[in-house]
Amino acid sequence: MKKFLRVNDLKEITPSGLDGHRYLLSIDVGGVSDGVFCSTDTRQVTITSSGTLQAVWGQNDAQIAESSATAATTLILGLAGEGKLDEATKIILNTYTAPEVPPSTPRAIAGTIFPIPEHVVEKENMVQFSFLSDDISEVRDQINALARNLLGDKLLELPQERAILDVYKPANSAEEFRSRVQSLAGISTSINKPIIGKELGKGKTYDLGSIVLLEELLTNFSSPQSASDVCGVLKNINELRKGYPAHGDNTDKFLISHDFFKISYPIEDFQASWESILGAYFKAMRGLREILSAERGKRNASNN
Repeated sequence: MKKFLRVNDLKEITPSGLDGHRYLLSIDVGGVSDGVFCSTDTRQVTITSSGTLQAVWGQNDAQIAESSATAATTLILGLAGEGKLDEATKIILNTYTAPEVPPSTPRAIAGTIFPIPEHVVEKENMVQFSFLSDDISEVRDQINALARNLLGDKLLELPQERAILDVYKPANSAEEFRSRVQSLAGISTSINKPIIGKELGKGKTYDLGSIVLLEELLTNFSSPQSASDVCGVLKNINELRKGYPAHGDNTDKFLISHDFFKISYPIEDFQASWESILGAYFKAMRGLREILSAERGKRNASNN
């Protein structure tokens, strides 16, 4: 007999301090006879959607609730089709597990009945990357294109190709989290200081911090607040790198950097904490791009 899944109810159960939302999805599993659904099993699924995902999707609280239920239902149907419905007790939705755009189908509203697929082929285990990987790579390329136009050379450098690949992976342990932070901090501080020094009329820049130089440049192009919005993220990523095992958790500003990214200390959920940091970096890169784009527009206007 073909099996079906029915959505019963979605309740928000977000605990205090969670960066995102948590819901309790109630579903029934059963069959359909003469057009009438007959439940044989009732289950509850906890859905946690990250704050980073909501920000990237650009949704309000009502919208993210429906999108979360819809995305979770897709995952639950897939597990049910593989005969793994028992694994569908907790669904984590973030930039690693959710689609890049808010899903519109299957629209999971109360009373909707979905057929459970049959003979689903199990997916091979593959390295999982955040969908922000494409977005971050694109915005970095755009920043460097604008920088070449404004400054004569690229602004963002890449110390190692493997570093950018590392930051797109999830962090499921303390060791992986430290590796991701180290890689992102290296990327965040790899800035073309000579071209900034040339633009600012400075001579030697080797003894000046790269983020400090960038903040001075962006302040000239925009405002101290806009520059701080970008560089504050980069500074705090660098402060996280200074913690254990590099220098120890008692270094100045190490705990402050946790507060900046709204992650707990000690960290309890490495995957969620890492996604928050990666999302903040993406937002900072978008802010940097907009500052450079606006500066280019001002220069073009003055030349016309």
